[in-house]
Amino acid sequence: MKTFDTHAFLAVLFPILLLGSCASLKQKEYAVPSFSDLSSGVFRKDIEEGRALEVLQTIQFLRQEASAEETAELDDLYSEALLAAESDFYRAAGENDFRKAISVFSSFITLGVDDRLEGWTLEELRLSFVRYEIDQKRIVPGLLLLEDWFPELEGIITSDELGSFAKYAYEEKQVKLLASLAEAMRTRGLSTPPEYSAQAEGAFPGPDTQKGTVTILVNRGIKLEGGMGYPDQVIGSGFFIDRSGYILTNYHVISSEVDPEYEGFSRLYVRLHSSAKDRIPAKVVGYDRIFDIALLKIEIESPYVFGFTDTKQVNPGDRIFAIGSPGGLENTITSGIVSATGRRFLQMGDTIQVDVPINPGNSGGPLLNDAGELIGLVFAGIEQFEGVNFAIPSYWFRRLIPDLYLGSELVHSWFGLAVNEDNKKLTTMYVLPGGPAFKAGLKRDDIITAVN
Repeated sequence: MKTFDTHAFLAVLFPILLLGSCASLKQKEYAVPSFSDLSSGVFRKDIEEGRALEVLQTIQFLRQEASAEETAELDDLYSEALLAAESDFYRAAGENDFRKAISVFSSFITLGVDDRLEGWTLEELRLSFVRYEIDQKRIVPGLLLLEDWFPELEGIITSDELGSFAKYAYEEKQVKLLASLAEAMRTRGLSTPPEYSAQAEGAFPGPDTQKGTVTILVNRGIKLEGGMGYPDQVIGSGFFIDRSGYILTNYHVISSEVDPEYEGFSRLYVRLHSSAKDRIPAKVVGYDRIFDIALLKIEIESPYVFGFTDTKQVNPGDRIFAIGSPGGLENTITSGIVSATGRRFLQMGDTIQVDVPINPGNSGGPLLNDAGELIGLVFAGIEQFEGVNFAIPSYWFRRLIPDLYLGSELVHSWFGLAVNEDNKKLTTMYVLPGGPAFKAGLKRDDIITAVN
């Protein structure tokens, strides 16, 4: 049994295998390539081009079948790659590229050589990342990172920073983080405003949620059918997640704005709750085809924002609400229940099945529980079956938000394996020969006990 530690998403190569046919898979033998099949020049080129970490992994893999002479040469290359990765780390940290710095530092921890990176700890890197995001006015990404890492960072956050972070968390309705920060402040004998406790306890002003929902309009010009011209317009929904005017919606609603294969006219606009006749120009900041989400930006201060709770307590029978613009009818609230959870509808991850009425125009709107908490993003319905609709759980897409702020399309890491979940454990059913998991030493029937 092996414990596999990684900073990548658990991206399963063959998700369909998870639905039932795993037991019949047969792992074919794969010959591990020898060092003689490759060239040291290839490794040195990779090192020069900034792929030192990949070289380190490949060398670990090749050592399995290397001769004594080859091992000596591999050791020399390994030392060169370590030095290059060390330089990459200090360069990244100096340039405030904390994603890269944390990636290198974590890899060095796995290799047992993190003592080479003097002057830093993983906790200090993470806190520096949070500070940098907030300094760059990417408040929500910084708060989401802080929430994920808070147990490890609490001890090195100053009292002044606790108060500052709590203020931001309150303004951006990051309820779970606010509760943790307020508790830490009280532990240090610091006072907290009463409104912090009210928000942390879930006192959401229900009617105000409509103010945070918008209509997405994509004007695609004129469509010709049968010699007649018709307006070609896509209507969807979205909601504010940031006071600076950032909006979350579905990728398929705005795909014509970023899809390189689309060659027609496309203009993106947003209508606010308070001004249904006005159209505000918007731009796509980032998007993810796999999870069907997109981050938009308009140049206004958001009238209401939806905070992320990271709740996984969604059960069949729970009462829920959706807000959107079905058929262009803005600010429509519909209600229903959770029909099922864990539906495999996406390439990577599950969905919530709901019976809330979903119609064209609802896509991209928020799904709320009866406490007003964001639990999902509406994204699909099955036209032939009334009451069979789906939403992306918030605990899936909230972890993508910091990367969406970077711009462009998100590209997911992958392991190259299929797994089966049984009795709350993951067992590898197939490992792609030559893939990342294979090179890391995972084999069929290994049990994955941790994903970091």
